Amino acid sequence: MKITKNITKLASMLFLSLIMLVSCSHEDPITSTVTNYAILETIGANPMYLETGNAYVEPGVNATIAGESVPFDTLGTVDSSTPGFYTLTYQVINSDGFAATATRTVIVYENNGTLAGIYDGIRIGRSGGPILLSSTGTPDVYNCSDITAGHYEFDRGLGSAYATPAVLNVAGSSITSTGGNNAFGNWQLSGGNVSADLQTLTWTSTIPAFSFGFPCQLTKVTP
Repeated sequence: MKITKNITKLASMLFLSLIMLVSCSHEDPITSTVTNYAILETIGANPMYLETGNAYVEPGVNATIAGESVPFDTLGTVDSSTPGFYTLTYQVINSDGFAATATRTVIVYENNGTLAGIYDGIRIGRSGGPILLSSTGTPDVYNCSDITAGHYEFDRGLGSAYATPAVLNVAGSSITSTGGNNAFGNWQLSGGNVSADLQTLTWTSTIPAFSFGFPCQLTKVTP
């Protein structure tokens, strides 16, 4: 009985070895490839400031693959006659189909002796980002790119959906607003004030739905 069990065990081991041998003989060879991604570095200022009426001159990027310069594509345009934030994307696709990109922001602004222009916005006590005021065609009425002073878009890094564009109405040193919506909801401006030298704007931005608000300050920037 013991001999029979040993023979059965030996046969099973030989059968398994045969299966493993056949399986190994039909394995596909293991191969590996190396791909070199493009590296893109923007040339010049980023963000770039452009006064309305001046031609936009594209600085481009340094694009390389494995240390060698390569051509790149530029996606997006800049309208130098219209104030606004413009995003340009530079792209290189390598020989294996992998894309690499870099971006530049171009801020087109007015410089006409009024409140129109670029401002350094902050939530007081925190941080913010660049804010654009532009003329509407009506005296003392301006489009403001963000009445929350860039706190959510730039300081919190939530992106443009959390900017709060609105229309500012200026009467002497006082500011009121209409509009003002972002991804959180509707915001209101109160206590708006313009400094005597027209260089600083202050107000409190409030979102009534959450009974929440904070003071903001915009300081005009000369690029």
